[in-house]
Amino acid sequence: DHQSSLVLDILHIAVALLTAAGAQGKEHHQRQNHCKILFIGRNALEKLIKSEPQIAIKYIEFLSNRVEFLNNRISTFTSSQAVKRLAKYILDNRESDLTDVNFAALARILDISRASFYRAKNELEESGAARLDSKKIVVLNADILKSYSE
Repeated sequence: DHQSSLVLDILHIAVALLTAAGAQGKEHHQRQNHCKILFIGRNALEKLIKSEPQIAIKYIEFLSNRVEFLNNRISTFTSSQAVKRLAKYILDNRESDLTDVNFAALARILDISRASFYRAKNELEESGAARLDSKKIVVLNADILKSYSE
């Protein structure tokens, strides 16, 4: 009904603010614009979730979005270094035999995680710089690779 929907929307906003502010055991937080935020304790939150299961769904949706946001931030910080390392490796070794490539081993050589390696691989492929598969690495555009490696 409308009243439950309104309560859920308000609680969704409250949960978002609670999580964003970082609960530190305070009963409320005074912001410069004089807005008070009520921190809901674990027991009270559990009771709310049991009485209104939609709160759990909204909370999970919010946390999922937060995880996605944080993963994107991590990717932003790590991918540029991974792409640079992979592009430099390909340029430095393009005259060598780049066949029968083991991606996990190459990630270890580059000192990056496998996830970062695959993000870097995808970026280089999407940009048209190189094509990487388990059989071989092919340089498609050395200038693009150089721009990544600098």
